[in-house]
Amino acid sequence: MLQKWAPHCRYYYLICGDVVESNDIKRKYFFWDYVIYAHLSEKIPAIIREALSQNFIAPVLEDGYHEHCTYWKEAALRKALLTFLPHPEWSTEDLFYVVDKDLSRCMQKLDSYLRFYRVQHLV
Repeated sequence: MLQKWAPHCRYYYLICGDVVESNDIKRKYFFWDYVIYAHLSEKIPAIIREALSQNFIAPVLEDGYHEHCTYWKEAALRKALLTFLPHPEWSTEDLFYVVDKDLSRCMQKLDSYLRFYRVQHLV
């Protein structure tokens, strides 16, 4: 329909689910790099709660699941992760991996969860 009636227009999308992707390759509308789904109980250590509760671009409360969805630029997420994983020599991807794989597993014991996703920008 766009090709036929409005070839000058573009439909930009952001899919957040098991995969997070967008066709906004110039990052005009969806300019963040990471999306975090989280439910942080009161049992979470304060340093982690504070780090993940600041410097994100926009929070969204998903009432159906009582989770928060936050959008992050890479530099802000790196800064947050370094507050409780003090390894500045690690790349952002390495920090991201450790938190996503190791910390996420520990969260069940704290009645919480974290799901980290890197936004994939696809044509």
